Formats: sequence, structure tokens, C-alpha cells
Amino acid sequence: MKFVIFVEGLTDEKFFKDIIPFFFPELKYDEDYKIQVLNGKDKLITQIETLERYIFSGTSIAICLDADKDITSTNDNIKKQIGSNLLSKCKIFLLPNDQTAGNLESLLLNLTHPEHTSVFSCFDEYAKCIEAIGNYKSLTDKAKILAYIEVIITKNKIVSLSDDRFSFQDKVLWNLDSEALVPLKNFIVNLIGDKSE
Repeated sequence: MKFVIFVEGLTDEKFFKDIIPFFFPELKYDEDYKIQVLNGKDKLITQIETLERYIFSGTSIAICLDADKDITSTNDNIKKQIGSNLLSKCKIFLLPNDQTAGNLESLLLNLTHPEHTSVFSCFDEYAKCIEAIGNYKSLTDKAKILAYIEVIITKNKIVSLSDDRFSFQDKVLWNLDSEALVPLKNFIVNLIGDKSE
């Protein structure tokens, strides 16, 4: 196996399982790469033995987590969980772009198809209305993405971004030529390059 990517949750797993074959069709899942779900960014500590096994076998390891509100804190959290020695043998990418705060949903908002961006102005108006009422939680980025998918492609309610009724490869929904994907594509190219014959 060339590389393993450790991700936070099922949505991240689906995203990587959809985009890797889109950009790198020559790679085969379970043969060339694997996605391992942590079930939370603080669960990396439970995977130390697994990380060590992959390293011993010569497999490149990537850890792709949400940067959340602070990239430095997220990097510090990873180091605290797995230690400097193990960290030095892993490649880290913090979503959305390895440079700014955010998460997978931040990246997805930048990948929405240009033809449908006007949908988000409706969400913005809705958010303003909710805020004016007060005492209600506004739409999260995840809720906006779910609503976007629902209004564009389906009459059925999509209850999760890991739902198999849509694909992150769907060109009606996503602009996979977006500059927002370049840092992640380059990161994956580097992972592949590390194990090229």
C-alpha cells in the first residue's frame, strides 16, 4: 500500500474516497491507498499502534483533520496525541487548505458549482432573519451544504454528508477545477510521489 489517510469522520472518508479516484483513477482503494476514520480529531491517540504498523510496513501516513478555529492549536493537538517522533514520520494536512482556519465544509463551500452560488444568498437571508429573531442558532456550514445538495439534486432529504445518494464527484454540485482544491491535490500528489517506483 502506498499511503493511508487518517480522517476525522465518515464525511471526510466519503470525500476522500470520491475525490482521489476522480483525480487519480490509476489508484485502487485497499491496494494503493486506504482511508482510516478516527471518529473525532482527539482520537488519534488511540491509533498509535496502527500508525506504527503502517510506518514499519513502509506505508506513507497522512493525517487530514479540520483546522477548526486555529491551525496552531490543531497542530499542537496532533503533536500532543502522537508525540514528536511519530509526528515526524507523518504528513499533515489541515482542511480547508492547510493555511487557514476552517474545516471540510469550508472547503466544500468553495467547491460549489458557480451556476448554483445564488442558492447561498437565500441561506444568508435566512440567517439574517434568524439572528433578528434572536435566541436561535444560525445555519452552520454543514447545514448549508446539506441544504444545497438537497435543493440541487434530490427530492429526498439528505441527512448526512456521508450519504451515498450523492457524490463529491458530481459536476452538477461541485466545481472540482476550483483553485480551492489545489493545495489538497498537491498534498496527495506528494503522498503518491513518496512511494513511486
